[in-house]
Amino acid sequence: MKDFESPGGDGDGDGMSCPGPSIGLACTFSLYGRSAEPFVSFVLYHAKVGVDVFFLFMDTPEKDKKVLEAVDRLRGQLSRLFPAQKKSLHVFERSPALFALYEELKLSSLRQHAHTFSSEVVSRQMVNAEFAVLKALEQGLDWILHIDMDELVGVGLPPPEREGGDGDVCSLKTYLGRLEAE
Repeated sequence: MKDFESPGGDGDGDGMSCPGPSIGLACTFSLYGRSAEPFVSFVLYHAKVGVDVFFLFMDTPEKDKKVLEAVDRLRGQLSRLFPAQKKSLHVFERSPALFALYEELKLSSLRQHAHTFSSEVVSRQMVNAEFAVLKALEQGLDWILHIDMDELVGVGLPPPEREGGDGDVCSLKTYLGRLEAE
């Protein structure tokens, strides 16, 4: 298990220690040209509850230009909001180049779903999730979660007590750390 720092209530990064496993999150999504706000909220919420690395797969990049424009701003927000943590955001656009990379890596799920990859979102989710697992292993992450953009990971733990903050930072790390200890 690794230790991560959580920002203090004043946001200067000298806050409480946040022991727990390192966590990645994978998500295949499309906003079909709508606002980037759901994307931004999704990432910020999960960063706050303990996700360290995001692997986000854009299913319709040609329609989601607003998301691409928001990515750099969001990376800056993550750095400001979580200065002592090393949060990272990786966005992959669905493209022939990404499909070729999947073929080159010989992903087992691609062999199973190659015939439906372009037509079924569930097929793409499975292949993207396998790719995210490989990336998570490369980065030494302890856990990888796969959810949809319209879902939020919630844990049934009381938030850690902490002065000057709303207390829900690291609850996912605490929960997964307890699972590992059992």
